[in-house]
Amino acid sequence: MSDRLIEVEQDVEARLNQIADNFKRGAKITLIVRTPGNDDADFIMTTDQPRDIRAALDRRLGRDQSGSNSSMSESTKIEWSNTLLDGKCVKRAEAEAAAAALGEGWRLPTVDELQTILDRSRHSPAADTDRFPDTQSEPYWTSTPCAWDSDARWVVLFHYGYVLDYDGSLRACVRACREVPEVAA
Repeated sequence: MSDRLIEVEQDVEARLNQIADNFKRGAKITLIVRTPGNDDADFIMTTDQPRDIRAALDRRLGRDQSGSNSSMSESTKIEWSNTLLDGKCVKRAEAEAAAAALGEGWRLPTVDELQTILDRSRHSPAADTDRFPDTQSEPYWTSTPCAWDSDARWVVLFHYGYVLDYDGSLRACVRACREVPEVAA
């Protein structure tokens, strides 16, 4: 390894430790630098175990360990509604009511569930428009509360594909979900 690469690795390690200090004790960090078309240039630096990194990626992508799309256990999957209320952005209480009005089991998704339909290789919207053609390039409500404010919830912004917090009086789009048993083949 060249002296320059060793120097960069030490600098990255120091910065990763600084970042880790902002999370709960014991948090693990993984840095992946990919060069598309040049697999030999890929760079991975981690404080975690490879199997735990894979499990975290699978959870984030909504896949179980077999690689099938599912944001739940092997025996349960998520069914998604279309964007509700004709794509209109509404306050959180109206969003919750619209999801519940669909019937038994329908609800706002958690932030982790909603992120499973993000496609960060796209933008405006950052979603697979073949599977979710009515996705707006707007924030979408989740049911996940923010730890610092009981009235705030996480929203997933589908313009670029990131997550931020919203007070209940702000407006966002609505997509509901429900858990359904997976049918064995």
